[in-house]
This record gives sequence, structure tokens and C-alpha cells, in this order.
Amino acid sequence: MISIIGAGWLTKDKYGTLRRETSDGYPDLRSLYSLLRQKSVLLYPIQGWGRFDDVSRITCLAGGLAMFDAGVTYSQKKKQNMGIIGTNTNASLQSNVNYFKDYIENGRTLASGNLFIYTIPSSPLAEAAIYFGLTGPLFYVSCANKGVIELLDCAAHLIEGKDTDAVLAVRAEEAEAVAFVLAAKEKAAIVEICSLKEAKELLKKADGVQEIVSRLITVNK
Repeated sequence: MISIIGAGWLTKDKYGTLRRETSDGYPDLRSLYSLLRQKSVLLYPIQGWGRFDDVSRITCLAGGLAMFDAGVTYSQKKKQNMGIIGTNTNASLQSNVNYFKDYIENGRTLASGNLFIYTIPSSPLAEAAIYFGLTGPLFYVSCANKGVIELLDCAAHLIEGKDTDAVLAVRAEEAEAVAFVLAAKEKAAIVEICSLKEAKELLKKADGVQEIVSRLITVNK
């Protein structure tokens, strides 16, 4: 049986987890990054934070909240067999727009290599995998709606197929995100929030991150 063992989220002005970090406000992503470092939600600095696009930053922050909620530790020196998959509404459209605008502004002869990195929708997931030391499968999922059911099903498939021991699943938009840690309940020391089946029923037809979060926070009540 697959279980949800941690979840974290960001909206435009609030963040939180299901168990370990109550919902609170924040003024901007840079301030939230500093706050999560101070609280040891993020265990060490994120290398390259200054060059990240917003989706990469939000993916790492939401992923860090979910890992913290699940009690999953990580280290700069130790890798772990955990996968990461993600989705959003527009893939990397905004990053592609930013790259092309920079190309035009530079006379169609030169564009930023740094901007180019984030024209690929899996790049934010790669940044998060590097930070958390994840060596399992990594891919971007194009979902048919704004919910997370398809994303959770893909994560469960990886675990059931023995491709990885656990999965960090992230839906990250330009200004908001929700992330889950999934694992097999049979694993020792797993303390589940709810089963995958229960989560899917709760989040069925949830339209976007805001509604997903509003439903999630009812789990432990």
C-alpha cells in the first residue's frame, strides 16, 4: 500500500505543512528561503539559489517543506534512492518567453545561457534533486487538469514497480506549489498521514493549488 507521509505547500503569501509546520505568512521567496533555513526546514544552503528561476525556487522550497513534514533527512554527502516528479499548468512557458525576450534584446545574436537552462520543464526538478541528493527517477508529467491525481498515480507507479523507494511529487506554478512525499507503507518507520487512496478521494476534482491546499489542511483535523 502506498502512503502519503509528508506534504508542504506555498501560496502567494502563506506556507505550511500538514504535521510539523503550521501555516504562516511570508513577504517574498527570498525571505521565506531565509526563514526556512533559520528553522532548519532546509538543512543547508541551496547552491545556485540566486540564478534559479521562480519555479525552481518554489519547487525546492515546497519540496523542502514536504521532506521536513515527512521526517526525511538528507545530506550534501549522502545520496538516497528517491525519485522526483513534477507538473504544472504551463510547463516552462514563462521561462521560454524570458529567454526569447533576452535574445531579442541582445540583437538576436546572443542570449543568456542561464535563462536557457530553465526553458526545459524538468530543470526545476533537477535543481531540487541535486539539492536533496535524490538518485531515483526524475521526470516532468504533463497533466490534463490542474489537480494532482495523475501526478500521485505516477509517483505510486514508480514505487510499486520497484523503481525507487519513495517519491517527492511536486506541482509548482509561478507563485504557488504543493508537494508530497510518497512511500510504501510496508517500509519500517513509515508514519503515514493518509493512504494514497484516501488522498485521491480527498483531492478529487480539486482545481489548482489553492483548492488542493484548502482540502489538505482538513486531513489532520
